[in-house]
Amino acid sequence: MVGFTLHDTEQALDSGTILLQNSYQPVRGDTTHRIACRTTVDFAERLGQCLSSCAGRTIPAGIPQKSSGRLFLNSDWRPEHLRLVYDFYNDAVVDALLDGEITGRTVALIDVFALS
Repeated sequence: MVGFTLHDTEQALDSGTILLQNSYQPVRGDTTHRIACRTTVDFAERLGQCLSSCAGRTIPAGIPQKSSGRLFLNSDWRPEHLRLVYDFYNDAVVDALLDGEITGRTVALIDVFALS
């Protein structure tokens, strides 16, 4: 459940229609830092491709959200949240996922650029 979402800008945070989403694709051996880097690079590359495909055209309309998103604030974060990742899984949660030791879920991602 690591990824980015590009929204239309609205008054409230995380409330605009959704234009593009991506999700981390597990790669054996990836660390927590590498997950963040790989997901960021993937989103930046995909966004560049989407915007290039719209050159000279109007950006497609976004898809309305079905529910409000969850904002994670500094007050929600404590360093001990990473103890499970580092102390129990030795920063190998991706390998644990790929080996079936932990499970995740998949979601349908939105890409309005692919629909246009």
